[in-house]
Amino acid sequence: MGEQTSMTTANLREETSAGKLNARICEGEAERGRCPTDPPHFTPSPLIEASSIGLVSCVDRLSFDSESFGFSCYRVSRWDTEPVSAAVRQLLDSPGPLAISAKVPADNVATASGLMLLGFRKVCMQATLSCDLSVRSLEPVPVGVTIRRGMPLDDETVWRHARNFRYDRFSLDPLMPAEGRHRLYFCWIRNSLAADGKLVAATGQDFCSFFETPTAAVIDLVSILEPRRGNGSKVVAAVLAHAKAAGLTEVRVTTECENTPALRLYHRLGFTVATYTAALHLVRQ
Repeated sequence: MGEQTSMTTANLREETSAGKLNARICEGEAERGRCPTDPPHFTPSPLIEASSIGLVSCVDRLSFDSESFGFSCYRVSRWDTEPVSAAVRQLLDSPGPLAISAKVPADNVATASGLMLLGFRKVCMQATLSCDLSVRSLEPVPVGVTIRRGMPLDDETVWRHARNFRYDRFSLDPLMPAEGRHRLYFCWIRNSLAADGKLVAATGQDFCSFFETPTAAVIDLVSILEPRRGNGSKVVAAVLAHAKAAGLTEVRVTTECENTPALRLYHRLGFTVATYTAALHLVRQ
């Protein structure tokens, strides 16, 4: 539910552990692109069009997520209490499995409480962090890291990356099927690393993809398959160096607060938290 922009970090384990390091931005799910041909044994459920039941004004259907999970996925886009309540009830009256997501600023307790009364669960908290480049000196890209448009990886390696996410909001929700989230990340990574996709800071098979706005670099995905080599710090530092040299003013990333190793890495590199957001899901299996 890639909002993509969002953004956004998903799973990051300490580089000093035997685990893997992995990150996701959680703003911008529209940036994820489109899923490729369905893999064997993937049978999508019938999809419910929000427009067919009058929900366009406050609930968006997420095509990318729906194709990945094989059932209808939606996102609350407006917080008007009565329209949202009516929209959710209409969706719940429809047959079949579905998932509805919502992201609410951490201090908007009233809205979060109202959604929970409708059946939403708070899955996690997300932090959007920013690194102010105006206070950083110009440094070279770390040795062994390249920055280029896109990154060729075979399907087996992309699947390894896709299964590497453990602290993203999909993985933290036990009601979201693992097969669906792995498929979602496979498609997301494949799109992000396409030759006409995003910029990629890479060392070996480990990478950090990102895109640029007029003033900032925004991290899309980070995935590290080789632990305890400092590759996570290297690829993120490469993005900082590239953005500074390009005259940008900041680098932004979003990660789940449950992903404490990711937060430590970003703090170590000079990021500070700008905002907190509550991620809520309503899932009917």
